[in-house]
Amino acid sequence: MMRSKHCKLFQNLIFYLTPGVKPGIDMMRDIIESAGGRVLISRPSLKNIMVIRKNIASTAFIVVTCDNDLPSCRDLFNDHIEIHNAEFILTGVLKQQLDFNTFKYYGKVG
Repeated sequence: MMRSKHCKLFQNLIFYLTPGVKPGIDMMRDIIESAGGRVLISRPSLKNIMVIRKNIASTAFIVVTCDNDLPSCRDLFNDHIEIHNAEFILTGVLKQQLDFNTFKYYGKVG
């Protein structure tokens, strides 16, 4: 628990939550913001996402989605944007560590 007091888990991370994400956008926003992250209300353009990644870090912009919303993320896969399910947030907060592999969506949407 020392990490949560000194360095917030999601510090310097910017999130976009797709509309169907569970347990719900409001709850996910509260969790992310309490861990130091920032949640965008609307999805930025690919150009703006690239600026975020260039100025902060390649993993600074993260999309949190669900299976039903994956088609709306189709263009993001091509640009190697981090796309994860909600467990990335929930498990990360519980364990106080980021796991960029276990809950990541890979590949293209059909």
